[in-house]
Amino acid sequence: MASVRLSTPDTSLVGTQTTVLTVEARLQNPQGVRPVAGSWDDGSGSATCPCLFLAPGTGGRYPRVAPQANNSRAVPLTLVSGTPEDGIWRGTTRLGAINAGIWRPRSIYTED
Repeated sequence: MASVRLSTPDTSLVGTQTTVLTVEARLQNPQGVRPVAGSWDDGSGSATCPCLFLAPGTGGRYPRVAPQANNSRAVPLTLVSGTPEDGIWRGTTRLGAINAGIWRPRSIYTED
């Protein structure tokens, strides 16, 4: 993984409001990044990956993500520019007011 960028509209959410968090990653692999079936160890889901796993972080002016919120995210990625050998991959996940706070990339799941 060469770089990662997370972006969301600068907004305050209340109640049941939601927003979309966009994830972009530049992935490089001389043999090419290939789609692979992924499933989570806790049995909570599966997706076609590559997937970027996000976890709550701390710091700055933003609060910690509420403990009752879903405290991790797996975001499936799709190639949007470049090639499987060196390309930009993008995915989205929906966040609600309860998910407000800092999210950080934790790991990526793909196949070599």
